[in-house]
Amino acid sequence: MMTVAKSKMAPPISGAFLSPPEELRFVGFQWTALMLSALLAVLTSISTFDPPSVRWFLFAGAATGVIVALRARYAQRVTVIGGVAATAMAIGLTIIVAITIQPAPMGVIMSFGLLGIAIALCTFEDPIRASIESSICAIVGSVIIVARSSIPFAAVFIFVSLVVLASSSVLFLRHSLRVSRDEAIALSLTDSLTGVSNRRGLEIRFSVVTAMAVRTGQQLGCLMIDLDRFKLINDVHGHAIGDGILKECAAVIKTCLRPSDVCARIGGEEFAVFAIVDGPAQLAIIAERIRAAIENQGTIPPVTASIGGSCGAVVESETIDALLRIADMALCAAKSAGRNIVRLGS
Repeated sequence: MMTVAKSKMAPPISGAFLSPPEELRFVGFQWTALMLSALLAVLTSISTFDPPSVRWFLFAGAATGVIVALRARYAQRVTVIGGVAATAMAIGLTIIVAITIQPAPMGVIMSFGLLGIAIALCTFEDPIRASIESSICAIVGSVIIVARSSIPFAAVFIFVSLVVLASSSVLFLRHSLRVSRDEAIALSLTDSLTGVSNRRGLEIRFSVVTAMAVRTGQQLGCLMIDLDRFKLINDVHGHAIGDGILKECAAVIKTCLRPSDVCARIGGEEFAVFAIVDGPAQLAIIAERIRAAIENQGTIPPVTASIGGSCGAVVESETIDALLRIADMALCAAKSAGRNIVRLGS
């Protein structure tokens, strides 16, 4: 019995190995912490506070912000607890400045710093957590404005409206970008003509299938499906008809598979199927079901398929190509035997 390896995929993202979106969020956190610390240090240097001793506390807060940014830079990660703690510190320092800075109208202006914090949260934090923390910013800012403004109700209305508008706009933009990114990833992993996976998509899904095979103690089966004399169809009937037949065959193959099985187009008229099976007998049943479905689907012109297969236990020593290589040899045997048949290799 042959053996098949788990695919050599990239290691999971952790520590210093960040995905591009996570890395951007991570860098944004650092720069936001540094900028807020710099602004706090400048403001503390040029402003008057009551009591004056608050000034030194705020300087300490600015220094802490720099330490947080540097720690994040060299630790190469931002934990949920660390993010919440940094947010709480930023909100707390803003509250202290807004309450103690003199004269009172400056406190109203400083309360709008909570608007900036809310926008930053909606940009970098988890959307649900960002929504909750932005609401806290709106409530705290409103309380400060009521305490320090001569026209509290108008100022509160403007402040809350800005927080809601800015936060919702940023969250909506993030959602739109995430949807666009997911669609782009799906397209990059899918064959544009038939809608099944392409080779890259096959390699990614292969690791999932092998993991399931290991977990269930079953074997991994591979089928190579080649449409018989497909070049003749293209030459006689044209590529438009050929493309239509390819789409119909891909759809028929998918109807013969289970949700856990993987189908991919790996060549012009060649498809590969990976399935978790108990052994060669079950793989032969799946292959025969696919062969009969393609033969009986009623395309014009009619088309048949030759199928080669192989299966084996999953180990670490070989790669995805080992299974494909033996299935391809079995496919050649099926073509040599007259086409429109199934052959399994060993």
